Amino acid sequence: MTKNNDFETSDIAVKLDGRRYSFWKSANIHMAIGEIAREVSLSVSDNLDATSAAGNLTMGSPISVICDDKTVLTGYIDNVSVNYSGTSHDIVIRARSKTADLVDCSYTGDAQFNGQSAMRTIMEICRPFGINVIWKCHDWTIGEYNANVGDTCAGIITEICKRGGVFYTDDVDGNLIITDLAADVSVATIYNKPQSEMSNVLSADVKFSSRDRFSEYIVESQDTAVDGDETAEYAYMASGTYKDSGISRYRPKVVIAQTNQDSNADINSAEQEYRSAIAASAEFGYKINGWTDDLGNILHGGTIVNLVDEFAHVDNRLIVKSVDLTVSNTSGCTADLKLVYPNALIKNYISKTRNRDPWFYNNTEVA
Repeated sequence: MTKNNDFETSDIAVKLDGRRYSFWKSANIHMAIGEIAREVSLSVSDNLDATSAAGNLTMGSPISVICDDKTVLTGYIDNVSVNYSGTSHDIVIRARSKTADLVDCSYTGDAQFNGQSAMRTIMEICRPFGINVIWKCHDWTIGEYNANVGDTCAGIITEICKRGGVFYTDDVDGNLIITDLAADVSVATIYNKPQSEMSNVLSADVKFSSRDRFSEYIVESQDTAVDGDETAEYAYMASGTYKDSGISRYRPKVVIAQTNQDSNADINSAEQEYRSAIAASAEFGYKINGWTDDLGNILHGGTIVNLVDEFAHVDNRLIVKSVDLTVSNTSGCTADLKLVYPNALIKNYISKTRNRDPWFYNNTEVA
């Protein structure tokens, strides 16, 4: 992990209409796997020339945010906040990725997606917004699914990805990324070793919880009749159960499957619930120096990193669930990472729509 804590706030820049604004005193960029749009907050204070120039940044303007000559966000300004008194002048702008339009806006196209290609459908949803889709996984056919009037584009994309066992995020250019968890392996390693020069952890916050673990997971569904009649009149109930031997007291959880499936698929879904709960019982938070891995790539949500933490007794590969990149003239350049086991992100996916179980990659268990 590189330590670029000598990063200067003068290296923060906003490009708007070909003009570069480089007077910011602090910046915070948030990004995560499972979130469609990243966000940035920039501030400047007590500089009359700078705050006057920052006032030219208007809501809705397209911008690029650049830190240390690396683009970290391409999108639009959402908010401009101006605060002033007789002794101080402050301006804060907040912007989101181009993909934020998918979060805010309703879908107005054909709402019937039954039997369609997931990749082509998501690309078509994004096309009117001028948003490119970068596909990093296999395509699949959408099962029975009709969107509701008023559903947001992001809501529909979320449901389609959920059915395919894949994930979504955005990139520095405002593209939508559809990806498998194992598609983005970083060379970064988080070291938390006492009295070790290799340690790059400034602080840690590790949580373990059994609150969302249960003694057994029961998935209920409908299955179609043997003769192939798929009407509700001829359907019958199916069920599958998976037990957690680590929970001794009686704590059952019942989950209703989202599509028709048989008992074997219910057992598979119940096992997914169990695996997800086990993985989600631990969350690892670290503040580290710098923003990048050993190759200079900015850390982002969905990246697989190595974690070596002697305090938490963990030496394993984990997923970066979210990243908050911060630079200021007081604390330098740091990254706050939330790490989880991959299975913590995999829940309620309908595995029969894919040619493999979603917590496996090339027949190798991810976690």
